[in-house]
Amino acid sequence: MPLRASDAEREKAAALLREAATEGRIDLEELAERLALVSGARIQPELETVLEDLPARDAGLAAARPQTAARWSVAVIGNEVRSGRWRPGESSRALALVGDCTLDLRQAEVEGMALQITAIALVGDVRVIVPPGVAVELDGIAVIGSKKYELGEGPEPPSGAPRVRVSGYAVIGDVIVASEPPLRGLDRLRARLQRLRQPAQSGSASPEAADGR
Repeated sequence: MPLRASDAEREKAAALLREAATEGRIDLEELAERLALVSGARIQPELETVLEDLPARDAGLAAARPQTAARWSVAVIGNEVRSGRWRPGESSRALALVGDCTLDLRQAEVEGMALQITAIALVGDVRVIVPPGVAVELDGIAVIGSKKYELGEGPEPPSGAPRVRVSGYAVIGDVIVASEPPLRGLDRLRARLQRLRQPAQSGSASPEAADGR
């Protein structure tokens, strides 16, 4: 019978995930998804499955990754899009001047657990796209414009989830924080977790048998 996971073990697993994110091994979207899986883990094999492809430490690979962060994203009479694997840094600024600026954070490589984004929309729009499972805060000022959320329904972010703080300043423009469907899911990992949970619920088989080993 597999051992139950303790709160301390879940917190240790979450810390390893956060470390992997700061090293660039997983992006913001995957970090949020895996933290949710860790938060819901009930037995130790579930935690091991979430972490199985992540080394606890590997300074050589971490040092080899480029550390340059995109501090400014500017759209002047045009469009600027930051997407895919990019580093927003712990503090980034976006300016849309008679244009549109989009910061897609779903595959961003984070440097810390809190991202501060200053979004300035002057006769234009700034759109910040966040993955599900990330805690989001939006404040600021809008003059003949708006600052708003366009977030889909979903569960509350788990404890220790990454946080994005957006300070929006809109003049005849919009600052929008939105969520869109994940770029990719962790279907294989979720399937293995489900197989681990089935014997724990029924008590009829071992995790190894459920996993086909």
